[in-house]
Amino acid sequence: MTFKRVRYFQGQLLGESDFQSEQRYLLDKQRARNRFLYGAGIVEGLTVAVETECVVISPGMAIDAAGNEIYVAEPVRIPLPEKRAWFVTVRFAERLTDLVPSAEGMEASRVEEYAVVELTAAATDAAIAVARVVLQKGQWFLDRHFSPRRSRCR
Repeated sequence: MTFKRVRYFQGQLLGESDFQSEQRYLLDKQRARNRFLYGAGIVEGLTVAVETECVVISPGMAIDAAGNEIYVAEPVRIPLPEKRAWFVTVRFAERLTDLVPSAEGMEASRVEEYAVVELTAAATDAAIAVARVVLQKGQWFLDRHFSPRRSRCR
């Protein structure tokens, strides 16, 4: 793994690729630091409670296997479908926002990072499993045998 950053000097002409390169450098360094120092897992919060026919995930932060920081800013409620067991997961996602006029028409001027909180049938490396819920005798419970992965941040 190598890192290369923009070297600025007086009179330099900068273009779109220079600014993208600088952002990529900073993001790659941050993600590498997160992976190597802290590891993937829950950093803080993201506790799960089972309520009538839904799960509630509290605010918190996690780091995924790629080193992305995943923030859940407010409680998230997810309805429980009719199946025996689910993993409650959070994963990193991005979307383009804030359209502005450009020479080509309208272009997104920002990239928004956000958390996707969902129920999945299996745990994967693409998301952090924060809990497992099971249906027993018509009632949902947290699986007490499931232990979510924790980051080494603390």
